[in-house]
Amino acid sequence: MIWEISDCSGLLAEVGKESLLRVLILGNWHAGSTADQYAKAFRQLGHGVVTAGAPFAASDAAAWQSAAEDERWHDSEQVRRYTDEVLHHSLTPDFVTPKGALLEWQDEWAEVEAVFRFEAYGETPVLQMVPQHVSSSLIVTDSHTRPPEVLGGLGTQDEHLFIQSRRTDMRYWLDRGKQSVHWLPVAVDPEIWLHHPAADKHHDVAFCGATNPKSHPDRVATLEYLQAAGIGVHIQHAFGTRAAQFFNQARVVFNRSLAGDLNMRVVEALCCGVPLVSDAVDGLEDMGLAEALLPYHDQESALEAIQDALSDQHRTRVEQMATEGRQIVLGRHTYEHRVQEILNIIAHRPVTASFPPQTQSPIETTIIIPAYNHWDDCTAPLVDHLRHPSPGQHIEVLIIDDGSDDETSVRDQIAGWEVIHRERNGGFAAACNSGARQAQGRYLVFLNNDTRPQDGWLEPLVRELQAGAGIVGSLILDPSGAVSSAGLAVSETGTWSNQKATPAGPGEQLAITGACLAVSRDLFLRLGGFDEAFVGGGGCEDVDLCLRSWHAGHKVVLQPESVILHREGTTRAQLLPRSRGEVARNQALLRERWTDIDRAALMRAAESRRADHVATVADSRSLGGAPGDAGLPVPLAR
Repeated sequence: MIWEISDCSGLLAEVGKESLLRVLILGNWHAGSTADQYAKAFRQLGHGVVTAGAPFAASDAAAWQSAAEDERWHDSEQVRRYTDEVLHHSLTPDFVTPKGALLEWQDEWAEVEAVFRFEAYGETPVLQMVPQHVSSSLIVTDSHTRPPEVLGGLGTQDEHLFIQSRRTDMRYWLDRGKQSVHWLPVAVDPEIWLHHPAADKHHDVAFCGATNPKSHPDRVATLEYLQAAGIGVHIQHAFGTRAAQFFNQARVVFNRSLAGDLNMRVVEALCCGVPLVSDAVDGLEDMGLAEALLPYHDQESALEAIQDALSDQHRTRVEQMATEGRQIVLGRHTYEHRVQEILNIIAHRPVTASFPPQTQSPIETTIIIPAYNHWDDCTAPLVDHLRHPSPGQHIEVLIIDDGSDDETSVRDQIAGWEVIHRERNGGFAAACNSGARQAQGRYLVFLNNDTRPQDGWLEPLVRELQAGAGIVGSLILDPSGAVSSAGLAVSETGTWSNQKATPAGPGEQLAITGACLAVSRDLFLRLGGFDEAFVGGGGCEDVDLCLRSWHAGHKVVLQPESVILHREGTTRAQLLPRSRGEVARNQALLRERWTDIDRAALMRAAESRRADHVATVADSRSLGGAPGDAGLPVPLAR
């Protein structure tokens, strides 16, 4: 839905309903630049984007090649290929300007409602004046290479200032009276940084980045130290998908920041699902990544961390950390997440993570209903059915319109409950995650819109969660009353299927169907939500979430006192033949990720973790496996 915006004070007043804006982005336009990535993310979220700045030219590529000659590890052919690929993939901005040009406001920008200027190395154009009704933000991407004292004059005319690389640099502007200063951590494009579990491992350790001894002396010294110690560190210049392939071909990715900055390699390596050894920079804890990598503090501890990561003894634990890191990055640190954070700030809304922290609320349970069309025959009757909760139940209902084109798309609420609109159909996982970000309840219940809960269905689910279960599912019946799903089981060939026997009482299951799935909001947050790598209506995201719950030490329970009628496949039927391909792709991804599942070993390991409260890892020098890890299946990708 497009919302009218009249002045800056009302800007994004409807951001929670995924308003659309017309934005102007000023930046440096080589492929993969921060401005380039944010422009793509704004467009993917449905916003109108106008770009301005200097295009990346052949002369720029030649300058990059010349600068690379000073690298400690220099391969002329590799650098030429790298710069050629950047040049080939670079797009020309809508308004071409010289580097660092001083611009006047253009008549063609009359519909622009927000301006974002991505400052990088003094090459971004500067607007002489921004109209008062237009929000103006400056994003500083390079404060780790140019100290704040050099950059200090920037942002004085902008309403908001964002610091990307090094959070501590915010203090410089805050101390000088700047009011709206925010840390905007690095992010990743998940379409580029894919995980390839079948990739051959050609290198023990991969490093991708600059190695100029003058500008990167500590980095170069550490890499030389590792090589002298016998570590097979392979160093490359690579761009985009080629860099992702390079990471996937290594057993470990190594990172060394330039000046204590949380750089791109952290999120890019973790998004590839590859174990990461990185210096312990500020901000990892707040991003939820501190336990997803192996940290070090000096050359000696870097060597120890890499040796631990490469050892057979710690392989299971290290791979688990990598896959958990990938899930966190996909769930919280993509460019689309960052765009939403920016929009919340310029709309004067509280700053939130992709899954906001829980606040005090009288609501106990949030029921999240993803819906793609079928308003009259599915969603509206279901919501009407939910209007009368049992006494003592404090619930909210969120309907997630997943890009519908029927009446769902024009409804703002029903029965007093909000309809949250997504501009494009993104599938079950993405829709449910959107709902979880808005939920106020302590417990979340994901409920298909083609279901009908039977009397007394909710209380048994909540009771099991309160008793300590991680995820709880209902007994699912088809419209005839026959059992459709009493949990999910896996065959020796890795095929998952619904169990049909009616259980006598609550019992542990490897997985339950997402048609009705209950989980505490806290656990859902810690697991990173549903994995949106499971695309569209292809399924398997429910099984993956359940296995990750077991892996984290939280059991999955079927509660047959909670009964749901399910007219299965109503939404998926609209998407044929697209969904056929999505089903095959998602099933292949699930098989790749979870191999040789041993039910007994999985449950023993979870029980051991619950009993002993075993942490993932204490530090880079203590990587002992958790009790019960023997035989535990490891997710191979996120």
